[in-house]
Amino acid sequence: MIFTFIVLWLIAIILIINNPHNESTRWAAFVAFCGGAGGFARALIEDFSPVISLHQLMDTELESILHSIYNIGSFINTYGLPYGYLIFCLCYSELFGRRKKAILKAIMFGPVILMFYITPLLPEIIHNYPITILWVAPYILIGSGLLIFSYYKETNPLLKKSRLFTNLIALPPVLFQLVSNYTLRLFSFDEVWRLNAIMMFFLLVLFIVLMIKFDFFGVKLRFERRRIDSTLKAVTSGTSFLNHAIKNEVGKISILAENIQHLTSDVKNKEVSDNVSHILASADHLLEMINRIQHQIQDIFLRKERNNLSDLLHECVALNQTLLNKKRINIEEHYALSRTIEYDSFHLKEVINNLLANAIDAMNSGGLMRVEAFELRNQVYILVKDSGIGISKSHLEHIFDPFFTTKMNKNNFGLGLSYCFNVIRKHGGKIEVFSELEKGTTVKVSLPVS
Repeated sequence: MIFTFIVLWLIAIILIINNPHNESTRWAAFVAFCGGAGGFARALIEDFSPVISLHQLMDTELESILHSIYNIGSFINTYGLPYGYLIFCLCYSELFGRRKKAILKAIMFGPVILMFYITPLLPEIIHNYPITILWVAPYILIGSGLLIFSYYKETNPLLKKSRLFTNLIALPPVLFQLVSNYTLRLFSFDEVWRLNAIMMFFLLVLFIVLMIKFDFFGVKLRFERRRIDSTLKAVTSGTSFLNHAIKNEVGKISILAENIQHLTSDVKNKEVSDNVSHILASADHLLEMINRIQHQIQDIFLRKERNNLSDLLHECVALNQTLLNKKRINIEEHYALSRTIEYDSFHLKEVINNLLANAIDAMNSGGLMRVEAFELRNQVYILVKDSGIGISKSHLEHIFDPFFTTKMNKNNFGLGLSYCFNVIRKHGGKIEVFSELEKGTTVKVSLPVS
C-alpha cells in the first residue's frame, strides 16, 4: 500500500505544479489524492503500525490517533474519489457552462454528505456497500462515458490525442476501483482491492512514458524550458560580449574607410573609390547584422494590453499575402474566439510573422497553409499548419536552440524560433512543433485566457 499512495500522491503533486490554474487538472489531482488517501490509511495500519509496535513505541493514545487517521483516509478514498472523478469528467468534457457546473457540483455532493451521516467512524469505520454502490457506480460510469464522449467528439487531431491519453490514464484504474473496492465487496470478496498495487505500477509506467515522450501535462516542456533557458543565458552573455567587441572593430573600419574616401576624393582612380565604397557597405551590413542579433537575444519585456487576437492574426496573414501569392500558396483562416486576451501586440505579431515566414520557406510553389485559433479550457490555441517539406526528427529536437538553423540563407541566424519560444513563455504559454518529412509541419501556440 505504500507504493500505491506514493504513486497517486506523486501524480497529484505533478498535476498541481504543472497546471494549477486549470479546473479539470485540479479535480484530477483531487481524484489522485483521494485514491492515495486510501492507500496511505491502509499502509498506516498494515505497514507503519507494526514497525512502531516492534520498537515498543506504540501506546493507547498513538494507536487511537492512527486508527482515526485510517478511518478518515478510508472515508475520503471510498466517497471522495467517485465524487471527484465525476466532477473532473464534467469539467474535462466541457459540455456544461460555469453556472451549470456549480449547480451540479453542489447536487452531486449530496450522497457524500449522506454517507457521512450513516457511516460509523468510531471506533472502526463500517462502510455500507449496498447503499454506496447505488450512487458510486452511476457516478463512475457516467464520468467514464463523458471522458470517452469528449474523445470522440474532438475534431482537432492534436487535442484528440491529448484526450486519448487522458482516457488511458483515467479509465483503467477508476473502473478497476469500481470492481475491486465496491462491486466485489457486495459478494464478500474483501481482499481483491490489494491488486490495486499492480494497477498502480502500470499507471506509473504509463504516466511516465506519456510525460516524457508525449509532453503529457507539460512536463516534457518544463524540462525543455530549463535546457533552453540555460542555453539562452550562455549564448546571451557570450554573444553580447562578442557583439560589443565586433561592433567596436567594425566601427573603426568604417571610420578608417571614410577617412580613406575623403583623402582619395581628388584621386581619379575608380578602382580605389569602388573598393572603399564596398568596404563601407560591408561595414554597414555587419553593423545591421550585429544589431539584429543583439535585438533577438536580449531579454524581452512585455507590455500587455487586452486585444482581439483574431485581428492580429488576420493582419499578419495580410502582411505576408504578397509572398504567399508569389509562391502560389493557398491560405485558409479560421478563428473561433469569443473573448479578448491580454498580450503584447508587438512581440506576438513578430512571433506569428516568424511562424508564417518559416511555413512559407518550407513550402515549394503551391500548397496549402492554414491558420486557426480557438478556445479550450481557459487557453487560446493558435495553429499554423503547412504542407511543406517537414522537419526530420533529429532536427526537431533542436529547433528552439539559439543559432540552430537548416536554412542556407546568409541572413538567417537561427534565432527566430528561440525568440518565439521566449516570447510565448513570457506570456505564460507554450509553443510546440509537430512535423513529418514530406507531410508538413504544425506549430501549436497556447496562451492563457486571463
